[in-house]
Amino acid sequence: MTSAVPPELRARFEVVEALSVAPRAAVFRAVERTTGHVCGLKFYPAEASPGKDELHAAVERSQAIRSPSLVAYREVIAYAGGAALVWGYRPGRNLEQAGPAESAGRLTACARELLEALEALHQAGWCHGDVSPANVLLEDALDPPAGGVTGHAVLLDWLPLPWQTRGRLFGTIHTLAPERLEGAPPSPAGDLYGLGASLYYALAGRHAFTGESEAEIAARHLSGDYEPLASAVPARPREAAPGLAALVERCLARRAEDRPASAREAIAFLAK
Repeated sequence: MTSAVPPELRARFEVVEALSVAPRAAVFRAVERTTGHVCGLKFYPAEASPGKDELHAAVERSQAIRSPSLVAYREVIAYAGGAALVWGYRPGRNLEQAGPAESAGRLTACARELLEALEALHQAGWCHGDVSPANVLLEDALDPPAGGVTGHAVLLDWLPLPWQTRGRLFGTIHTLAPERLEGAPPSPAGDLYGLGASLYYALAGRHAFTGESEAEIAARHLSGDYEPLASAVPARPREAAPGLAALVERCLARRAEDRPASAREAIAFLAK
């Protein structure tokens, strides 16, 4: 996989491992040869690149947003075949890799951190657009005895780019808000829906909305058809943090106006 990294980038970075490779972008963990800094490296091939200028502008704006639960974007590197994005690497596992939560109380703390990160984004006029288990990192979740959520939560891949809203649907089908499936752009309400779906996954060990095809999953989002947490999650973790269950169910409301009005308001549910 690392052979797919352009030579211009391999000259500056020692690529350690591929984190994800897709037609539109590839993500690697790398070490900068001159400084020894560990970083994330995402490169876009020319046919899928958002453009160096767009990336530069987005990274520059992102540096004004401060939150310990947001990865920090550093710079953009142009190369002959496209552009690359560099950020500070944070070790850990995402929610998909961590498995169902052993402790709902600890997951409640993670939910609060993620909501504070979303509040910072939304206050800056940005939306994530793809809050999903794959984009939630549990920073300290290193080989816990029985799996599950054990560390601080960090929101990944949050840099919004203009091309993402130019008439194409992007995001993870299992966590996309109904209004997004109907053609609406990313919004704070949609981010809260994605967070609710991601927390459901962390508690239940499976997605709230499932199906044999993307069309079937989309239909369940649109109908609000999912198994309530009361039956999907064992009593012990659910009862340990009733506010978390209330937050998930409110965030998964079919209509955007029935969800919390903001990430800040959503935090209040965790105290219930």
